[in-house]
Amino acid sequence: MQEDAAAGDADDASDAADATDAADATDRSSADAEDTAEAGADAESESVEGVDTEHVMNLTFVLTLLFGVPTVVVLSLFVPLDGWDEIISFVVRTGAAIWLLTAVTLYVRERRRA
Repeated sequence: MQEDAAAGDADDASDAADATDAADATDRSSADAEDTAEAGADAESESVEGVDTEHVMNLTFVLTLLFGVPTVVVLSLFVPLDGWDEIISFVVRTGAAIWLLTAVTLYVRERRRA
């Protein structure tokens, strides 16, 4: 009987410790959520010289895919590409140039609009 009582007391103590740990975890989760919300608000309101950089990045991604891929395909028709190494090298170099041109053009456009 005494062993059962001692086991019951140990269970009560571990339950209390678990409840304390759960409360601490909840407090930390709330604090983390508040920090994340504050960081998100800072990121949304942050812009470079009045330019919404997130908008510029999204447009750069979409326009590079829409116009960059067909451009690379058309340009590749006029260049002899004799192996995968040459094909990959051509696509990466040409795609990077198109991406850079698109990004700079969109940034300048958004800066003039701001």
